[in-house]
Amino acid sequence: MPDLTATAISEWLILHGSDAVTGSDPALDANPVAEPLVLRLGEALDRALDANAGGTEAFLGDERMTPHLRAVMVGMGSPRRLRMMHWLVDSEFEDPRAIIEGIENAPGEATGDGLRPWLLDLQRRELLETVFDSDRINMLLAACRRASGSGETT
Repeated sequence: MPDLTATAISEWLILHGSDAVTGSDPALDANPVAEPLVLRLGEALDRALDANAGGTEAFLGDERMTPHLRAVMVGMGSPRRLRMMHWLVDSEFEDPRAIIEGIENAPGEATGDGLRPWLLDLQRRELLETVFDSDRINMLLAACRRASGSGETT
């Protein structure tokens, strides 16, 4: 996972659109002991992915690991959590969705309850972006104009 420093996260959010981020509860981000560990985790995940993507995918998808990964992600603030999700999806993994579903549905602690609403909100935003895509709406408007025999462009 790329750099998880506050500066890198801010730059990433500017590049990828900060309006996708909901509220933040940065329990780990504000903890002076935990934050350096989270940064080291990001670096270690990047190295592991570079060295052995298949092994890293198997490790992250292992049912013994997903509750721990979920607990760490729930403790991250929304920007880091969003960056971690992007890293999982954008990785060289064969099935990143399986890892994400494993994180969401891992047995054990109820920390998944903190991640699930956030994931659902991201999925809802993705759906709304698709539904309200301007190209799609313009295509429907053009079809309506053709169907009505109107030459209007507005």
